[in-house]
Amino acid sequence: MNLGGVLKAASLGVSVARNEAKAAIARAVTNAAFAAGVGILAIFAFAFGLATFTVWLAHEIGTVPALGYIALGFLVLTIIVFIVWRVSTREKKPPPRAESPLAAAFNEQPRRAGEEPPPGSAIGSLGVVALVGFLMARQIFRR
Repeated sequence: MNLGGVLKAASLGVSVARNEAKAAIARAVTNAAFAAGVGILAIFAFAFGLATFTVWLAHEIGTVPALGYIALGFLVLTIIVFIVWRVSTREKKPPPRAESPLAAAFNEQPRRAGEEPPPGSAIGSLGVVALVGFLMARQIFRR
């Protein structure tokens, strides 16, 4: 196997991944800038709408009662948001978790000599990893 070709392909893959990451970051920054602009404009629209409603209401019922009703409306909205927040963050009991196979292997009685480990055991996994590592090393260092 040609090591120079493998390294060249790996270098090409790294540069492609780097360029894709830069493009994704640039898109995220652009989206964040537009979202901030839209958010600021929405806040301005709400503020001017509220000011218009307050001035109209002040002409209808007077300045002090109009401002009092606006404050009362915001108080009611605050209470509603607070209740929704408290209900949504209430701690839920997590479902009972099943014990992992590795923890079950440590909790059970030791096996007698000559017994095979169950399929999927830690010992079998280590053996497979060692075998695959040996075969890969043999392929890499073959002359």
